[in-house]
Amino acid sequence: MQQQEQIRLLEQSLALVGSGQTDLSHPAGAIPVDRYTDPLRFAREQQVLFRSLPILVGFSSQVRAVGDWFTHDATGVPILCVRSDDGVLRAFLNVCRHRGARLVADGEGSKQTMFSCGFHGWTYGNDGSLCKVPMPESFPDLDRSNCGLVALSLAERHGFVFVVPQPKSPTTEHAVAAIDQFLGPLLAEIGSFGIGNYVMTNPATQTRKLNWKLHMDATQEVYHLPVLHKATAGAGYFQNCSILTHRAPHARVVMPGPKIHELRPEDRANWRLLDHAAVVYALFPNTTMLLYMGYVQMLSVFPVDTDTSIVRTVMLVPPGQVDAAEAHHRQCHLVTYWSTMAEDLAVCEQMQANMRTGANAALRVGRAESLLAAFHRTVDEMVG
Repeated sequence: MQQQEQIRLLEQSLALVGSGQTDLSHPAGAIPVDRYTDPLRFAREQQVLFRSLPILVGFSSQVRAVGDWFTHDATGVPILCVRSDDGVLRAFLNVCRHRGARLVADGEGSKQTMFSCGFHGWTYGNDGSLCKVPMPESFPDLDRSNCGLVALSLAERHGFVFVVPQPKSPTTEHAVAAIDQFLGPLLAEIGSFGIGNYVMTNPATQTRKLNWKLHMDATQEVYHLPVLHKATAGAGYFQNCSILTHRAPHARVVMPGPKIHELRPEDRANWRLLDHAAVVYALFPNTTMLLYMGYVQMLSVFPVDTDTSIVRTVMLVPPGQVDAAEAHHRQCHLVTYWSTMAEDLAVCEQMQANMRTGANAALRVGRAESLLAAFHRTVDEMVG
């Protein structure tokens, strides 16, 4: 983020905190309840948003060296990402081209030059090429050049790995350019904070009884912080004060922290946003990341059905050994974050259970929650 933009956001934060207000410059709106309950709409969302758009599936720190690999299944598509011998990170369908068995089990590994199917032993290089077929005489017409693993479009940017979870021809410059166009300038802004080499810690996966969009709603507004999170993130960290920015289809929330009052006008040229505020980025369609206190908390929510979602979280931290004090600091940060998220997830499950009661035909969204309205407008535009 440019220094001038950081200064502008901090000046605006100071003004809001000083007046006891929050950003109300965007319009209010309403979200029809059937957006969370309609199975036909859900199927359309899954096909359009979770098959054709770039989805965050992992991090460069997982696949630094040649032969490093990891799998990702939360979209409903089995994905294998591997660093090939030429140093290029590639993504494939984790499906053998013989009889369709899964090629490798869930998880991650290293120093893998070949992947061999556990059903009949068809073997592929880490570039996806078919290298070995047992009893080749049984397949006299097999064209090995046309039987490599099915490639998916992948972009590795600022330490993040994005994949489009639908079969394409091997990744081309055009496909990667399309991913970059979708991600837009917001991703470069995130990268400017120097988190590209951060490593993944504390991964966790839960299955929760909520529509995937409900948690995206909850993480794009702070109106609820003083009430729901009065004993967690709202206790001395943040209040109902934020600066909202929608850069379609993504969004940014800046939340002034308790150190905002330490800013001195004479030091303006050296102001740094993350020293005095937290920033939440909502990467469309399903990922939010919190940058605060030198760490990054990531949460991605993946739809299972209208009322069920998979929630995956990780904490990104600077690489290297740490002393006991830093380890304790990280643990405290993690506990506060997860306590806050647990409160969000619980209330989202309550809301989902109430969707079909008939109490509301639509959910009301105020100006302090305007990013929700923008998010749902984007979903509506994309699914048609």
